[in-house]
Amino acid sequence: MINENYKLANQIAQAIIDKSTDNNINCKVLLGYGRCFIICETNEHFEHSEIREIVERITHNTNNKVVYVEECQDDMGIGIGGAMKVCTKISEKMQDWIKNGWI
Repeated sequence: MINENYKLANQIAQAIIDKSTDNNINCKVLLGYGRCFIICETNEHFEHSEIREIVERITHNTNNKVVYVEECQDDMGIGIGGAMKVCTKISEKMQDWIKNGWI
């Protein structure tokens, strides 16, 4: 199961990258237990529905709870500062998602 989720996560990330016109996009996917967390560092905006469609098409599962966060590359910075910005943004969004019962 772990290897299968790893393969699916890589396919989801690649599908998002293929859909993007941003040549510098970086996308990470964590998949398992009915949840899919996606973080993309990009200057391009994707609608949540576009990302959900990719996840559903690849996993053949419409019940996954999809959490998608995008960060503008210009705001990322380098090293710990950039990582802290991403972690803070994810933490803020996750608080909203938990309140709404999405995760």
